[in-house]
Amino acid sequence: MSRSRVVAAVAAAIAVPLAAVGVAAAGVAAAAPGAAHGTSAPARIGPNWSSGGTGQSGSSGATGASGATGSSGGSGQASGRARTVGRDWSGYAARGPVGSFDSVTANWTQPTVTCHGNADGVAAAWVGLDGFTLSPNPPGKGTTQQIGAFSDCEGPGKPVYTAWYDFAPSPEAPFQDPVKGGDKFRGSVGYDAGARTYTMTVTDLTQGWSRTVSKQVPAAARNSAEAIVELPGAARLAHFRAVPFSDVMANGEPIGSFAKPGFTLDRLAVGLNPRRPRDICDTTSSLTRERDFTVTWLKEDGCSQATATLKPEERDGEQVLAINGKGTVYTFSKDNGICSGSSCGTVWLPEADPTTRLGAGVPGELGSVSTPLGPVVTYDSHPLYLYVKDLPGEALGNEKHSQGGTWHVIVIANRR
Repeated sequence: MSRSRVVAAVAAAIAVPLAAVGVAAAGVAAAAPGAAHGTSAPARIGPNWSSGGTGQSGSSGATGASGATGSSGGSGQASGRARTVGRDWSGYAARGPVGSFDSVTANWTQPTVTCHGNADGVAAAWVGLDGFTLSPNPPGKGTTQQIGAFSDCEGPGKPVYTAWYDFAPSPEAPFQDPVKGGDKFRGSVGYDAGARTYTMTVTDLTQGWSRTVSKQVPAAARNSAEAIVELPGAARLAHFRAVPFSDVMANGEPIGSFAKPGFTLDRLAVGLNPRRPRDICDTTSSLTRERDFTVTWLKEDGCSQATATLKPEERDGEQVLAINGKGTVYTFSKDNGICSGSSCGTVWLPEADPTTRLGAGVPGELGSVSTPLGPVVTYDSHPLYLYVKDLPGEALGNEKHSQGGTWHVIVIANRR
């Protein structure tokens, strides 16, 4: 979801494009302000990070709370810490084979944001199908069916709240209905196999309105279901207190039930580097009743996707390229440098931030290439990846053989 395109559409008061999407609106009975809808109490815990592969046993987070939810690793066993792939999502995602998911539903409280001097803070809450691994058909044109609302800072003391939907790769579109921070929302995405149509509904229970949109998305894989708080686009994570989600269901079952063989349950938190607690911007609590959780805000400073700079750092006596706040970058020796194996997106993370820039004095050119995981930043036409096991100052992935090829750091000294 690209926050910049939605904001531009709202600012210009552009009507929702309905030519290819059926839209229905209906009033609903407004919930009493502050109605919980079964939401669990906010909780502050440390996020659980792992490096992918086989699931490990649960362990304590940064503040000592134990990780109650498991994730399947390569073996599909549902025990251990949930791992993170995307660094701009918080919440939970269930993943499985193509065609695994037909529906996802959730209730949440829209984040109330505090807008200080930061004019680009944003936090989007939504439910959706696909998007976690991106549907690979056609290549580079991943699909996501998601619906929700974002809380945006347009300037000091100027929060803006807007509901929206997205049938990616088509452009996102806003709804014009009123939204306020703290509103109680219900969202759903469903797939009708007979009509080959996705139907998405978002309901603001506090304001008393509901919107439904439908569309055919032939390329969708239906291999993941999510309930998410997102830091979208080139933005900073806006300051909010907590975002409780309740009754998160996939295929009519609690999302936590997908911590089982054949599926993966991922517990996510926004952070520039998932291996460094100081770079984590919010936390996601353990699940209660297998379906309720809370995303709690930690910090705004340093939690911006707009500051990614490719610059030289010393590794073992050589100057190699790294991205500030993220780590050493790598290139892949096979398939024109595009990683598409089972560890791509879990162990080898594509650098997808379109605002990535070259640091002062760094030779070469940046670009972008379409891959099965979506657009990836390139350096001199080589796609760039991060290695999830790297800690600050490390290059553990250098010369590592994986996914049928070899991974290499970019040594600046050898390129001059």
